[in-house]
Amino acid sequence: MIVSARSAALLIALLTPGLGFAATAGELTVQLEASHARPLSLDRRGGQVLAHGFRAGPYAGSPEQVARSFLDEQAPLLGLQGLSLELAAELPAHGGRIVRLQQSWQGVPVDGAFATVKVADGGTVSMVRASGRADLRVDTQPQVDGQGAVAIALQAVELPMASLHGRPQPELVILPRGGQALLAWRVALSTPAPIRSVLVTVDAHSGAVLSIADRRREASGTVWDQSPLDGDTIDVEIEGLTGAMETMTGARVTVESIAFEGSSQVETQLAVADEQGDFFYEPDEDSVDDAFAEVHTYFHLSTLRSFFVDSLGHEFDSPLYAYVNYREDAGGTYDNAYFSQDMFGNDMLVFGQGSVGDFCYDTDIIAHEHGHAIIEARTAFPQDFIVYDEYGWNNAIGGMHEGVADFWAGSYQGDSLVGEYIPVRDMDNDNTCPADLTGESHDDGEIVGGATWDMVQVVGQEAADVIIYDALGMLSSSPTFAELAEMSVAVAWEMVDEGGLEAADVEQVELIMEERGMLRCGRALDLSIDEPVVFRVNLIMGLTDIPESICDTAREGDFAFTMPFQLAFTTPPASEGPVEALQLDLTMERLYGGAVDEDALQYGFYVRRGELVTFDMESVNTGMGFNLDVPYARDYDLAVDGNPSSIVLDPELIPLDNDTTYYLAMRHMNCTAAKMTITTQVELGELPGDTGDGDPDIDEDGCGCSQGSGPVSGAALLGLLALGAVRRRSRPLRSR
Repeated sequence: MIVSARSAALLIALLTPGLGFAATAGELTVQLEASHARPLSLDRRGGQVLAHGFRAGPYAGSPEQVARSFLDEQAPLLGLQGLSLELAAELPAHGGRIVRLQQSWQGVPVDGAFATVKVADGGTVSMVRASGRADLRVDTQPQVDGQGAVAIALQAVELPMASLHGRPQPELVILPRGGQALLAWRVALSTPAPIRSVLVTVDAHSGAVLSIADRRREASGTVWDQSPLDGDTIDVEIEGLTGAMETMTGARVTVESIAFEGSSQVETQLAVADEQGDFFYEPDEDSVDDAFAEVHTYFHLSTLRSFFVDSLGHEFDSPLYAYVNYREDAGGTYDNAYFSQDMFGNDMLVFGQGSVGDFCYDTDIIAHEHGHAIIEARTAFPQDFIVYDEYGWNNAIGGMHEGVADFWAGSYQGDSLVGEYIPVRDMDNDNTCPADLTGESHDDGEIVGGATWDMVQVVGQEAADVIIYDALGMLSSSPTFAELAEMSVAVAWEMVDEGGLEAADVEQVELIMEERGMLRCGRALDLSIDEPVVFRVNLIMGLTDIPESICDTAREGDFAFTMPFQLAFTTPPASEGPVEALQLDLTMERLYGGAVDEDALQYGFYVRRGELVTFDMESVNTGMGFNLDVPYARDYDLAVDGNPSSIVLDPELIPLDNDTTYYLAMRHMNCTAAKMTITTQVELGELPGDTGDGDPDIDEDGCGCSQGSGPVSGAALLGLLALGAVRRRSRPLRSR
């Protein structure tokens, strides 16, 4: 179908209540043509405009020029009018390129503010995601210069300059904080021995340390053709070596071992070519001088690197450095593997010499950790897995990182198990969102891994690789599971247009994403009448309990966690009768069994009509040498306190209308993780001429509601976590 400029603007206005647009029909010169018989998806959510399923153009010029031409014409509609956009990345994509442009304000890049455009080879545009901030109010002249920020960062992490890989390159950025903004330096620091990589954010005006982020991406995971379980080793060709070709050093991959001189870690290369230039080593898993580990790891990483270049057109900007035989101290072990980046943006993979086995002996673990590098290259994700933005806490990035890394491991090995030798996860699972969200990235990743593996069974591995690879390139900087699912479906529909998939296949993919709850788990979680919804009220990073003394301290400071999504309920249409009351009944159970002690719970809600509850950020001192951004509610219509077992909304508290969405954002300082069940009821009045009763009676007591819009101050989350005996849920590794 053809959607005119006027129709497109009207469609967006209908899909986004409460949002105004400066555009007029005369300003929109490009028609958007739907590429298949499906509704054009063009909407604004989470502060971003998203459009897909159309064809605009063609435009002349390079992919960047095409993207800029499209954005210039659609700037009013996309909220980009008057904003300065600088090229941040140009990524390969199926049948074209993805161009990512970042907003700058007075020459300083704005964190998380991007316009991302998918450009086909013929110069047409088929997808766009845009976010911009025209209301920034921040002094862009730093009071602390870059070298001063480096000195502050080094002091904060207690590192001497001489221990680093090289001289740090601080980056000046603007950090949006709800209705405010901060000017900050980002300082990446990494050391070769011991291996460490952190990102320190320093307020460019006050010099306060805003955050210290560990850049490692860890996985409790698990290598030969697959692993020692497969029998004898195989002889393979070692390709891509450079220089004298005497060690595991190549143009794309370098592998080294970690040894010790006294108590100090040092890098070394144990695998050295024989007189014929070959590397024939026997496995020596229990030894810390295992040269086989280097050869094995190099081969699989080099093979993976070639796959992404040859099959998906990936463009690697820098070599990959991998470290095997890794231990944290000379006499110990390390039961893990992780992905990180050094201070120059080079990818680093580390594989532990573990008590349960050598983690580099399992190709699943190698492919999983390499998958993190692909995700990092394709996305504009922040360095930390947890994002606090204007809608509260969003920890979906961690689950997507782990789940998609599992998907890439499955793609490489052709099965759902992640970890053959040291079993970790299986993507052939039944996990759904929100019921199985725990807040721990690997647990949450099982939902993503399960959904993507289900997709493989429908469209095949080759098509699934393309879908996930392209979808990653179109994700926002604060994505949700729903966003990944939507982008995956959108890419799949493009493949229908190109003849690579059947429409029935994509409809099945959509059904998978619905059944897994992926499409449901966005920044808001939809509730339905009389349909109980169960989810976990988690703490953070997989914590299940906080000691009472720490919890009391946090409550005294009025600290609160927010949920990774808000709750949303849309009232019935007027044809069913006027809305007279809404009721949400809540029950809580301890997450791992047993009743919840009332003293362990402290929670409430903010309610807003027609729009998501929004938050500002308060920078609080952790007492640990740096400040922490904590969200507090800014825009809401009603506050509900007192651990309510039932929330009743009536016209005396908040206007109730038909066809209107009401959003509830939970805040809590619970000392234990719990399972919450919410059942929603609505009371409707009589239609003209109707003599029947309305919907079920609603209990008018127990709301604990108050009007207001004042902030709730934060307290130090990281200080909490550092205070002592905090218990985490753990799953022991098991050897086979």
